[in-house]
Amino acid sequence: MSEQLPTVPTTIARIMADPAFKAGVADVRARRGYRRAYESPPGETERDRTNWRWNYERGRQWAIAAGSGVEPKGAKAARIFGQAIIP
Repeated sequence: MSEQLPTVPTTIARIMADPAFKAGVADVRARRGYRRAYESPPGETERDRTNWRWNYERGRQWAIAAGSGVEPKGAKAARIFGQAIIP
């Protein structure tokens, strides 16, 4: 088992601006399932790869909570993120 990386604060806006979040949203909306290639995402460091995985999954969760009629940006999208209790 790998070690826990140190955590750092972030914001909903920063998470939702991440390309990984957008990829997660796009995959849910295209009805794509789990992609094994995402176990080894792009990134220079393990922290980058871990953040990518988290934000991708957050995007998938958000897309399910938001439905298809909401774009993943702006105040309404951030409210949905907060109300859905996405980790």
